[in-house]
Formats: sequence, C-alpha cells, structure tokens
Amino acid sequence: MLTDLECKAAIAEASRCEKPIKKFDRHGLYIHALPSGKAYFYFKYRYLKKERKISLGAYGLVSLATARLRHHEARLLLEQGKDPSQQRQADKAQAERDANDTFRDWGLKWWDKFAPTWSEDHAKTILRRIRKELFSVIGDCPITELSREGLLGALEKIEERESYEIAHRCAQYAFRILKFAIDCHRLTTNVADGIVEALRPTMDGYFPSMPLEELPTFIKKLERNRSCSTIDTLQAMECLMLTLVRTKELIRWEWSEIHWKSSQWIIPGNKMKKSRWYAKPKDHIVPLSTQVLSILKEREKARSILDPRLQSIYVFPSQKGPHKHMSEATINKALERMGYKGVHTGHGFRALGTGIATELLNYEYSIVDRQLAHIQKDSVRRSYDRATLLPQRTKMMQDIANHVDSLKPQYLNTTKPQQEQFSVFSWQPVITYQFQKC
Repeated sequence: MLTDLECKAAIAEASRCEKPIKKFDRHGLYIHALPSGKAYFYFKYRYLKKERKISLGAYGLVSLATARLRHHEARLLLEQGKDPSQQRQADKAQAERDANDTFRDWGLKWWDKFAPTWSEDHAKTILRRIRKELFSVIGDCPITELSREGLLGALEKIEERESYEIAHRCAQYAFRILKFAIDCHRLTTNVADGIVEALRPTMDGYFPSMPLEELPTFIKKLERNRSCSTIDTLQAMECLMLTLVRTKELIRWEWSEIHWKSSQWIIPGNKMKKSRWYAKPKDHIVPLSTQVLSILKEREKARSILDPRLQSIYVFPSQKGPHKHMSEATINKALERMGYKGVHTGHGFRALGTGIATELLNYEYSIVDRQLAHIQKDSVRRSYDRATLLPQRTKMMQDIANHVDSLKPQYLNTTKPQQEQFSVFSWQPVITYQFQKC
C-alpha cells in the first residue's frame, strides 16, 4: 500500500526523470505523477468487459486517505452494477439542473403554460406580481431547496406594506407554481400548502357597491360636481353605470366595436373575462340605450375635429396620449373624490345595475345574468342554454337608463353642449357644460 512519503518520492522522481510515473495502492487505486510536479489519484477498473479509469482528485488538494475513501465509494457503485464515471456525470448534470432549476424558472414555466387561458390584463398582473413579490426574494432558490420558512418570509415582506390581499394572492400563486412542479415530477411536497393560514386574514367578499337608496344622492353629486373630474372620466362613469360591463372592458372600448345601426356594442371574446370552466368566451353583445348613444355621439364629434394622427382608437383614451386607453384606477379615484371611498367602486356599478333591474324594474335575474356575461358553472346547462335574450336585454338597458335619467335634478340641462374647450389633455378637445344655479 502507498504512503505519503512514497507519493512525494514518485513526484520527485517524475520531475528528475522528466517522465510520468505510476505508483499503485490496491484494487486499481494509483497515483500518477507528472514531470511538471503535479500528481493525480486515479481508479482503474473494468466495466462491461472494458477497461476504464476515473480521476479521484489532485494530490495535495486530496489526501491519500480521502482518495481511498472515494475509491471505496466507486467500488461500491461497481458492486451495484453502476459505472462510477457515468454516475459522476449524472450527478454533475443533476447538480447543474438543481442550480438552474430555480423557483423563478418554474414560475415562468407555469406562467407560460397557463397564461393563454387568462385574459391579457390578468396574465400581465400575475407576471408583474410574481416577479416583484416572489422572484425578487426567493427567485434564485433551487425549487427543491425552497423551505416553508423562506416562502413565508417573502409573504411577510408583502404584509409589512399592509398589502394583505396581495400577500394572499401571492401565496396562491406560489402554491400553484409548486403544484405544477409536483405534477411534472420535480417535487414531492408542496411547502406552500396551507401557508395562507399563517398570513393575516383579509376582507373577503365582493367589490363595494352603494345601496339603491343612495343612487338618487349619487346622481345629484355626479351632476353637481363635474368640476372635480374631467368630462371624460364622468362620461366613462356614466357609461359604466348604463352598460353594466366590467371596468376593464369599458376602458378598452374601441370605436370599431360600436354598431351604430343596431345600437349595439359587440365586445370581442378575447377581451371578455375568461373562466376555468370555459377558456374561450364568445363575443358579448351590449345593447346601447339612447342615453349612451348620445354620449358616444358627443365624443365622436369631439374626436372628428382632431388631426387623424391624434384620433384614438379608444372611446376613452388615456391622459398620457391617444395611443393608450384610460387607466382602470381613474374611475375609482373619481369616486373617492366624491366621497365614496370604501363604499362604491367602478365594478360596483354591475351590482347596482342588478339591483335597479331586479328590485325596481322587476326584471328576472336570468336576463340580468346574460347582460352581466356571467358564465354558468354547470357544464350541462352551459352546453344547452345558449339563449342570448337580446330583445329582453335591450328593453331592460333602456329602462335602466330611463330610471337613472329620472333621478337627475330637473334644473340641470346637460343634454346639449354649450361650448367647446380643450381639456387637460393637450391633444383632445372635450365638451364642457354650463349649469344653471339652484
């Protein structure tokens, strides 16, 4: 058997003779000394009747005792019918996969797979949140090494900003990412399972919506406080109330989607809210009341006097320019300025319209449900019940608009514009109204 003195002597002899020298220990272990003064431990063995060898490390960095330990481990692999060289390559490849197989990698894989089933805005929101809230903290952690404590630490950082709802949503995203990795046979346990229970509870429920009794007061405030917001915001709010669409659908409303002859707005299916029960929504028809058409004609008149290069494709453009649509927060900010923070939101107009139609106008909920473009969870009913109820919905939307009109103060005349000015948008003329005093 070799000793350290014999190893050093072999290195010295190889340097003096200027030729490589091999000194064997036992069972195929030997040291290979080079004329350069370096030496390496090797294990020579036979596998499938072929002679092979594997390096066990450089002498000096690896002691003789360590080389014997690695040699013993390699012999055990041979006893199990495995090639030590191939096993080392497999272990190295696995280590590289583990180093690159991070939570960020699996998060992006999960997003790429399921994003086509979501609406475009929803997909962008999820990607922005997981990048900002999760990837920035645990994105570089190998997914097999991610601990429950590490994930909880990332979620608690979100809670520190009092963003409790976002923390709950990010916990759900993490659970689904890890579940996706489990389904792909990369993990065996989901450390995000039940982690929501460790977070501060958030207020669950629907978007705030004012009671029906508040509607007359709201209409008066809307008419009296036009100076608090631009006419674009107020008209968007009124259209939202008279169409019962979602806020995202309204702000992305394009002129090309308006069918003037039939008084309809046809929302393309790719703009509608998607559902896990039905991945490809159909086009949604929104009957337009005479009140909504009046607003649209006013806006179309203001738009027509612009330079064609400044004419937006959107009915409600952004303050930043004609090539973007209005922000989703614009309507909610206007409602907050009117004193409805926490009481009513843009989305709340859908619940308010439902109350007007069912409680005040005595329409059946099935008609309202069609107008709201709700998707039935029952797959059997969804397959057979394809009635659009368009005639009933057309009458209902006109009745809702007439009811809202009846609540407006009689001393206000807002049916015809008195003069034209330029709004805060330097590129967009808007219509301002002159009001009679009380």
